[in-house]
Amino acid sequence: MKKLIITGILFFLWGSLPARDNFNATYFAGEWITSKEGLSQGMINSILQDAEGYIWFATKDGLNKYDGYTITVYRHNPDDNYSLPDNYVNFIFEDNNKNIWVNTLSRGLYIFEKNTERFFPVTLTAAKQENNAIAALSIRNNKLLIQKTNDLLIYDIGAVRPGNYTKGFAEKIKLVFSYNQLQKDKRFSYQFNQNNQKSVSWLTDGTVWIKYPDTLIYAVPDANKHKWMLKGYAPSVFGLSKDAFRYVTFDQSPQQDSNLYFLFKNKLCLFNLHTKSTKQVMVVTDKPTPVCLKMETLPDGLIYFFMGDSFLFNPQTNSLQKIMVERDHEPFTAMYTSICKDNTGTAWYGSAGFGVFKSDMLKPAFRLYKSGDNADAFRLFYGQNWVDNEQLIRRMVAVDFNNFLRDKQGSFWFSNFLTEKGMEVQLNRFNPGTRSFTHYDFFKKNFYSSINFFEDIKDSLWIFLDEGLNKKMLYRFNKETGLADFTAQFPVQPANNNQYPFIAGWWQDALKNYWFATVQGLFRYTAANNQWKQWRNIPGNTSSLPSDMLFTICPDAKQPLQYLWVGTNGAGFCRFDMVTGTCLRFTDKDGLPNNVVYAIVSDSAGNLWMSTNKGLSCFNTANKMFRNFTKEDNLPGEEFNRNQYATLPNGQLFFGGVDGYTVFNPAEVLKTKPPVPIVFTGLSISNKWVDWKKDSTVLNTPIGYAKKIILQPGQNMFTISFASLDFRSNEKKFYTYRLEGFDDQWTNPTNKNEATYTNLSPGQYTFFVTGTNTDGVWNSKNISIIIEVLPYWYQTSWFKILMGLLLSSSLYALYRYRLQQQLKLLTIRNRIAGDLHDEIGSTLSSISLSSTIIQQKLTGESKDVQNLLHQISKHTDNMMEAMSDIVWAINTRNDNFESVINRMRAFAIEILEPIGITIHFSISDGVLRQNLDMVQRKNTYLLFKEAINNTAKYAACKNVWVTIELHGKKITMHIKDDGKGFAFTAAGANTTPNNSFGGNGLPGMYKRALELNGTLTINAAHDMGTTISLTFPV
Repeated sequence: MKKLIITGILFFLWGSLPARDNFNATYFAGEWITSKEGLSQGMINSILQDAEGYIWFATKDGLNKYDGYTITVYRHNPDDNYSLPDNYVNFIFEDNNKNIWVNTLSRGLYIFEKNTERFFPVTLTAAKQENNAIAALSIRNNKLLIQKTNDLLIYDIGAVRPGNYTKGFAEKIKLVFSYNQLQKDKRFSYQFNQNNQKSVSWLTDGTVWIKYPDTLIYAVPDANKHKWMLKGYAPSVFGLSKDAFRYVTFDQSPQQDSNLYFLFKNKLCLFNLHTKSTKQVMVVTDKPTPVCLKMETLPDGLIYFFMGDSFLFNPQTNSLQKIMVERDHEPFTAMYTSICKDNTGTAWYGSAGFGVFKSDMLKPAFRLYKSGDNADAFRLFYGQNWVDNEQLIRRMVAVDFNNFLRDKQGSFWFSNFLTEKGMEVQLNRFNPGTRSFTHYDFFKKNFYSSINFFEDIKDSLWIFLDEGLNKKMLYRFNKETGLADFTAQFPVQPANNNQYPFIAGWWQDALKNYWFATVQGLFRYTAANNQWKQWRNIPGNTSSLPSDMLFTICPDAKQPLQYLWVGTNGAGFCRFDMVTGTCLRFTDKDGLPNNVVYAIVSDSAGNLWMSTNKGLSCFNTANKMFRNFTKEDNLPGEEFNRNQYATLPNGQLFFGGVDGYTVFNPAEVLKTKPPVPIVFTGLSISNKWVDWKKDSTVLNTPIGYAKKIILQPGQNMFTISFASLDFRSNEKKFYTYRLEGFDDQWTNPTNKNEATYTNLSPGQYTFFVTGTNTDGVWNSKNISIIIEVLPYWYQTSWFKILMGLLLSSSLYALYRYRLQQQLKLLTIRNRIAGDLHDEIGSTLSSISLSSTIIQQKLTGESKDVQNLLHQISKHTDNMMEAMSDIVWAINTRNDNFESVINRMRAFAIEILEPIGITIHFSISDGVLRQNLDMVQRKNTYLLFKEAINNTAKYAACKNVWVTIELHGKKITMHIKDDGKGFAFTAAGANTTPNNSFGGNGLPGMYKRALELNGTLTINAAHDMGTTISLTFPV
């Protein structure tokens, strides 16, 4: 790589070299579109860009539609009555109403309906043979000119509208001109001449010109185009000899509609229709008698013609370009059968068998200088001032920008001086005014690995010398004394880094601080106090410099005291905050084409231009967006050089690379075209493209016109493709999209023109997409399409409703069944309760009564008999009482808490009042409304009963308080007495089941509490009474 150092002073240089363009032989950059890209045939008869933005090619093997990525071919299908009737298409046009007119070689004229992809025949006459006999046609201002084999006709087609192509639509086409009906002289009747198709010219002013060897006839319409008049010119009016018109080709440019241009032999001439005068514009070629085979006016006013070579003539500038392109690395000069320029300035050249050549006519205006001599670059910077002194300087100085500077006084400073012994390292000053050299023995003939010159804001000259290892010296040179009047040394560590010079760039801010980009990071030097500060990369700290190997620095155009832009070798670039020392990094992940940033230059608009190993990049500091330029954009190459950059005095930028120098005006290069349309181009399901005609369940029209996509059950992987209809560069077009109902946000911009989704849940979604043109201009109007994913039968709403009804019915049936079972159980419980009461209860009562009677009759008998009878009576009474409790518990009429409390109250009064103990009941609101099941009712009552029995037997109390409360979903029952209490421990109660204090004892009470899923606590002490608390859920 060249080492061309242009720093500091180059931002104040003036002058530039003139461009070396050769308009007689211009090679057009571009690319060929052939069958490899999907073109059906290389014979291109006609090219059209329609109002929607698509490019159409009429070929001898079908009609081709191009969206920039894929080509769709329409051919004849014998099974489809609306398919293209003849594969040989020789013309395609679009009128002002956006109707597409297609003419075939053998089947005549058709209209193509794009949203149904159907071709409708255009019947102009009753005779079918005459409808097919169309030799050529063209459309302008809703007028259709047809060259038939035996007449020249113009039709008014303004009443034909899209979507109205019924059998009677041809009646709306009105004949407004027939040449042979007007022409009374049979000698000048029109007959199509295959050998000279350009015998007819339809000019932009609406007149029709018919050329004969000795006469030029033209038809002039009135203001309403209803009446026509024929007029004629003899060759002599044009200054030509008799029969000369056979060698003449005519056309007219809309830029100058008063002039008629014609080619005669090797000359391009102009005939003024007002003054009837002719003048020669130019000699086109040196060939003495060439034949012009084609002459055509393009929509932008340029005139194309072919005379053995292809030419473009600009009537505005009277300039001529010879079109030269390469095909298979060889010059291609054949005639172009059709030329179209699209809405972005791209030109499409159709050939007779070789396909289509596409060329961006409005590519960025980069000027290229391929000289390898650095002195040639001097002419760019200093213009005539350098040219006048170049020879003298070159005899005395080895021209090398590594050691060069031009100061503000206009003097040149060099360090490489030529002597008889060869090149010496010597400080030299050249004064262009006196054309004299001054030599300074500043370097003492020492060798330095790097020498740099800088000039500060006070016009002082600074010299940097790399004296090896850690000795990097900075000298301020006194131009009067030839000595250094100030010296500073960089505070660096020893490093054997000889790959690049130590200093890559420098800048002095308004506070008089000097900033240096080096191979050991960024340095700031304040000469006033001789203070240095260094910033380096800190591994793991993303706010530090991205690398120590710095290649360039550039102050921010809007905030030069706040930010520096720093380029690195391999780590991208960053915005360095001079106040905080922190960095904001940018790399290729953010849009930079390459992470090696050789140079950063700011233009007048504040944009940053960077040279890299993959072309130039323009960074907008406001919106953080990149625009990248490569060889495809007319750059000489994509690899640039370190230190080879400058801003010229006229505002143009200069960058040098391995393929030469590039000079350009940033504003011209950044000119953008308006947004282009975004269209949907295809749909694939499970990697198979959908043909809407074969699968109408998914699409009922071409996807570009569809409103909805319906995905059938199981079609859970699909790809939808789209295109920005800008044909310059697919790599520079970006898209962002969102599937509403699935994606939360728009995707990051990507140049991939398709989106793939898998495993979408059944439902309706809306897919949105928008994109940019090649210049990066976004289309603010996104396009959308509804995507409906159909469910399987078992995912449908009706199936779910049916399943819901079935489940509800099943649950209801189960509920009814359980209810019936519960009713049966309740009946059984009541029956058991009745049986227990009636059968067992009565039996026990009889036993109890009988034992009592026997006991009375055996009065006076032995005490043992009396005791046994007493035990029988007692046990019988206990069994009757227990039976009564069981009967009460299982009776369903007692399921409410109120019944429990009533029984508890009755039992307590029965036990306590006879022994003089007063019972106090306190029931909180809501308790009585609670329902208890049989187990809860039994355990609650029996636990209460046990507690009352123990109180009556052992407490020796006067009062008992029973409190029952409801706390949320829990019931708490407290039984408290004022008796003598007892020494109670919970451990003892749980571990000594025989310590019952009567009945089942405390273990039984704990067991019942456990069966209630509740807790039982007992608080007791001698002479402190006893409190039993039960808490259980309901």
